[in-house]
Formats: sequence, structure tokens, C-alpha cells
Amino acid sequence: MSTRMLTAAAVCLFLAVSADAVMIRGTAGDIIYRDQPLSNSFTMNAAGDCNLAGGVDNVGKIFLVKFTPPPTNLAVLGDAAFSLFSYWTEPGFTFSADVWTVVSNWTQAVVTWDNFIGSTTDPGAYSNVLGAKVGTCNVLAADAFGGGRLTGTLSGTVVQNWLDNPGNNLGLALVNNPIDGYNSCIRTVWWGLNINVDQQFEVYYNLVPEPVLMSIFAGMGFLAYRRMR
Repeated sequence: MSTRMLTAAAVCLFLAVSADAVMIRGTAGDIIYRDQPLSNSFTMNAAGDCNLAGGVDNVGKIFLVKFTPPPTNLAVLGDAAFSLFSYWTEPGFTFSADVWTVVSNWTQAVVTWDNFIGSTTDPGAYSNVLGAKVGTCNVLAADAFGGGRLTGTLSGTVVQNWLDNPGNNLGLALVNNPIDGYNSCIRTVWWGLNINVDQQFEVYYNLVPEPVLMSIFAGMGFLAYRRMR
């Protein structure tokens, strides 16, 4: 293969796979409690919440958060990631949580267990508001007092749906896995919005041109090669 052909191929490959990295922070959020069904973290000005224990079969708390990605005509490449800020974790404790889509609308500072889920005695009542599990976080946090970010995976199709159908973006729900999985303290969205934005929930993803644009770029590369011959 000639040098000119290799150069043209390299240009096409670069145009096709180069990605723009994006980071977005939570724009709304709340924690609702089964044992305090008329309260939420936002109205209590809660800086954080500890021991999100229970798992989806014994949900006692649900951490809700919404993100508003900037509009784009690009496509999400592969999986995304989410990150939350832990300001204290028990030594040797593995923070394990699942991320679920939310299928019922809610409003920050208004949503409560009572008006969002209803029953405090039915352990499966959450299924009316949670959709599919779309992410996981399973991180060993060895430092008891040092704060830091815990990062997990998030399906890229979730972010793509936010971009394609903004009206269907009802947010995510964070539910801790182990029933006896104490002790980890997570910053709330209220804290991130009002006190320290660097401790806000974050989502990271990569964008690439849509397939049509990629085809155009490939065609441009081919024409450039033909002109070099």
C-alpha cells in the first residue's frame, strides 16, 4: 500500500473514531425515605446521606437525580460512567449500588415517598417508579475519613435517549445493594447545587459523529486520496 493510501486511510479512521469527552452534573435531585414518607433531603437541607442500605427488594431510600445534557447531533460512543462523592466510608467497606431509570415524573423539593411511591408496607411498591437497571458501582473505599469519588458504569443508551428524547428524561435512581452494607456517606444533590459543585453527581460520556456524518467523512477521505493519485 502506498504512502498516500496509508495517509488517506489514517485521515478517514481519525475522522470516524475521534470522540469528544463530555461531563455533566446533576441539575435536580432528592432522597426520599420509606420511614419518613412526608420528607425529603432537599427540604431538610441535607448535606449528605449515609447507609443507603436495602437493595431493590427491600428499598428504604431512593436517591433521585436528573441530568440535562447539552443538545448535540453527535452519538454516544459505548458505555457512559457516573460518579458520586463519598465524604466518609467505613474502612474496607465496598460501596455497591445499582442505577435504575425512573419512569414516573418527579419534582425536586416536592417529591416524597408518600406522593411518589405511596405504600410504606409493600416492599415492591418502588417497581411503579423504577424502570430498568442501567448501571452499577462496586468500589472498595479503604480510607475511612478521606473523601473521594466513587465511579461506576452507566449504559450509553440511557444518555443517548436523553439526547434523542429530552421529554422522556425523568432521571436516575441510585439504590444501594447489600441489606447489611453499611457505612458510606454520599453528598446530596442539594449540597452540590448550593454549597460545593465539585461534590455533585456527575456523568461522563464520549460523543462521535452520527453514522451519516461518518460516511460523509469517509467519502471526503476517499476523494482526497483520489486527488493525490
